[in-house]
Amino acid sequence: MTAPARDHDVVPDESFDAKIQEQDGRIVVTLRGELDMASEADARLALDEAERRSGGPVLIDLSEVTFMGSNGLRALLESVESLEAQGRAAEL
Repeated sequence: MTAPARDHDVVPDESFDAKIQEQDGRIVVTLRGELDMASEADARLALDEAERRSGGPVLIDLSEVTFMGSNGLRALLESVESLEAQGRAAEL
């Protein structure tokens, strides 16, 4: 398996987008668009990739999310719980 790119779009979709960057010693996951049942799996892919990266803190930027359903909220909460269980900081 090859290492993921440092900065890239994880999900190419018109209604949802996820980008992962390393910035100031932390991993930033930027989610854009509608975070709902249709995009939950794509959001989890991005969040899981951020979790696999270095052991630093993770910032999940939701400033460009236009809608969040219960599936999207569940994906975020499970990701934060997983990061915290590893002793890593997670910010929303």
